[in-house]
Amino acid sequence: MDKKYLNIILIVLLIAIWGGVIYKHFTKKKIELPENEIKSKSMAIDYTIAKDTFVLQLNTRDPFKASKNRRSQNNTTQQAKPSGNRTTKPKQTLVWPNIQYYGFVKSTPNKTRMALVKINNQLHRKREKQTIDDVKLVKAYSDSIIVLFNKEKKTVRRK
Repeated sequence: MDKKYLNIILIVLLIAIWGGVIYKHFTKKKIELPENEIKSKSMAIDYTIAKDTFVLQLNTRDPFKASKNRRSQNNTTQQAKPSGNRTTKPKQTLVWPNIQYYGFVKSTPNKTRMALVKINNQLHRKREKQTIDDVKLVKAYSDSIIVLFNKEKKTVRRK
């Protein structure tokens, strides 16, 4: 008996909900708003858009050529120096020895790494900060080494 009353209540509730939905759908009232009309023909609306213009002030200073700019400014402010017979020494070209890097040895307990380097077809096993034929081994990495020869640094990649 309880099941029968529950079904009747649910059916009545279902009919009431659907009835409310159908009632709202069919009884919509349309609200009409008065349209805005221009009563005077003398009022004209200008729909043009004014362009916002400006001028960029470019910075002509190049930060990478700062030293060149300073030199050129100094030359213009100073008086011209008399040109004498100056002999310029030709810049000597530095000939690097043939350097090949083969890796480093991990098994040593020291903090500095031991690298396998071939300089002028001679294989050497040297630690960081040691010198081999005027070539100083500055730092050794797993993929490259940094060497110093006549105060000039160079990075050599692993073969």
